[in-house]
Amino acid sequence: MVRPAFDIKKPSFKLPERAKIFTRVICGECGDGAPEHKIRLKEGRKVCLDCAQEYPRGW
Repeated sequence: MVRPAFDIKKPSFKLPERAKIFTRVICGECGDGAPEHKIRLKEGRKVCLDCAQEYPRGW
């Protein structure tokens, strides 16, 4: 009988919490989908980070 090269047992650490699934929003400029926390407003339209204007704060 051949023994497996590893043992299967319960982990000795806590598992991380489940990943959060965010709602996908379609960019009003390019049409790509992005998670809602990565959406910005540009002239009243919802746009992805690639289409949003950079907002340098000067520091």
